[in-house]
Amino acid sequence: MLISLSIPDEIYSRYMKHNPQNPTKALIEQLKRFSEISPSERIVILGKGDLAEIQRLAEASIEDAPGVVKFVQKTSQMSVGEVAVELTPTQRELADSRAKFMGMSLPEWLRPVLQTAIASHLQ
Repeated sequence: MLISLSIPDEIYSRYMKHNPQNPTKALIEQLKRFSEISPSERIVILGKGDLAEIQRLAEASIEDAPGVVKFVQKTSQMSVGEVAVELTPTQRELADSRAKFMGMSLPEWLRPVLQTAIASHLQ
């Protein structure tokens, strides 16, 4: 299908940077990336810096939205065997803060805390 669009010069120049020989192709590729998303659906786009920070925190490469969801799920719960306990964002933040204060990773700090909590209930 052939359509005609009026694109502001500043936007068109950005696409020229991505593909100087064929900026229209760059625009089409970008539109393909979002073709499955409804115009009324809310989306979150991560810039290079934000994505780099999430990947640093995840200690893994994140390639897509399911990867972000998996990271958030992983960081919002702690598990002991088959039992997973969901942490609120505040609880997670406090645990991270205390681990950093002690100069430890979260698992290093959390392990004795969980052991103490479980031991106190088993006595």
